[in-house]
Amino acid sequence: MRKPFQKTPKEDLLTARRMLEEFNCITLLEDLRWDSLVNKWIIHCLIKIESSDLQLVENKTEWFVFIDDSYPLGNIKFYPSKQNGLTLTFPHQNYNSEGDKELPWRNGDLCLNTHMSLFQRLGMDIEPLDKEQRLQWHFKRFISWLEYASKEELLQTGDPFELPPLPIRIPTTVAFNENDRNFQFWKNNHFKYGYLDLIKLDTKNKTLLINKFFTYQDILIHKCHWGDYVSNHEKGHIKGS
Repeated sequence: MRKPFQKTPKEDLLTARRMLEEFNCITLLEDLRWDSLVNKWIIHCLIKIESSDLQLVENKTEWFVFIDDSYPLGNIKFYPSKQNGLTLTFPHQNYNSEGDKELPWRNGDLCLNTHMSLFQRLGMDIEPLDKEQRLQWHFKRFISWLEYASKEELLQTGDPFELPPLPIRIPTTVAFNENDRNFQFWKNNHFKYGYLDLIKLDTKNKTLLINKFFTYQDILIHKCHWGDYVSNHEKGHIKGS
């Protein structure tokens, strides 16, 4: 009878894994194992922090850490566990949906490679690429991310603008047309809310284009310019707010 395939971690990854023993807040629930479904090395662990708000982040949460086989190159990702893991979605995190029912982790992996001013102040801005430090550096960022998520302080002054991740519920794309000149217009405009005129395109994919911005008093604030393709494929208009 054929034995199931067993993959052995490279020495570089084993060295990085041993460096995690310096963290008192990490408890390994399952050590390095190869998952052929996602083609990654996975560590299942429990992280303990002093949470500032237990409604946001518990003191103890479970995580699955994905590591590429090319370590110290490749990606390192942190996914909340479905058991005792985060269920909310925070800044610098992909939408934390439940995901595949057959898998033990959720979809909300953290965005730890971003240049957040938070990490700059903590001295964790430059990512090391050596085998000893790279995984440890990601865990340090990860633990800081959890602590600041519990304080609702992940977004700091000076951070780049980040659109919130949203679930995809309907197969419709909403497109906007903005540039540097429009940005200055919106900065100097005192109108903060209103409604939109949207163009419906006559295409296979359901696509809406933002056409005009109005106040609730029907005053036109701004009109977008799309070009001939849109004019030739315009199917109608709808209002949105």
